[in-house]
Amino acid sequence: MRETKREAQSATAPKAKFTDLLKNRNLLLTYLLVFCSLYGFFVMCTWLPVYLEEVRGIARSDTGFVSSLVAWTSIPAALLYGYISDKIGKRRPVVLCLLPLAACSILLMLLTKSHALMITALVCYGFFGKLATDPLTIALVADNTPRNQLSTAFGIFNFVGMSSAIIAPYATGLLRDITGSWNSGFYVAVGLLILGIVAVLCIKEKKQI
Repeated sequence: MRETKREAQSATAPKAKFTDLLKNRNLLLTYLLVFCSLYGFFVMCTWLPVYLEEVRGIARSDTGFVSSLVAWTSIPAALLYGYISDKIGKRRPVVLCLLPLAACSILLMLLTKSHALMITALVCYGFFGKLATDPLTIALVADNTPRNQLSTAFGIFNFVGMSSAIIAPYATGLLRDITGSWNSGFYVAVGLLILGIVAVLCIKEKKQI
């Protein structure tokens, strides 16, 4: 009986169109946010150990551990922010708090001359950056997508994320060759985080029950 009812509902439901997702304003803004957030993360993943060795003079044997601090601190952060977001029933306010702090963390890493402050900045980036905001961006996609198009929406989500994974390492290396400085690539990551903040500000969100 239940199967018959479900079949009847699926038969009367309008067919999902891929183009409907591309017309969804909130989804497009969320995808822009995902690209901007992941860009900085992949810059960190690919070039941070080289930056630490060449610019900061940290021993090669220690660069892996220092770089891993970003991932270590993101684990409790993701759980915390996901809980807070569910508690208040919104994603947007939490993301708007985290993105500026992530951008400031990268700037602190670049501007400080102290190794202790630089490591603190990396820990802060892990606590406020991409890995910590992942549950929120995923929830934003789910909140703004019809149930019959969730797989397609998350497919686009992955496409956008992997696009940044391809572009970020290449662009950062190219900027290093052009400018002679590693900082230029990290500054681009900060600029994209600011663009991500603008995207979040434009998202219209209703409280989730």
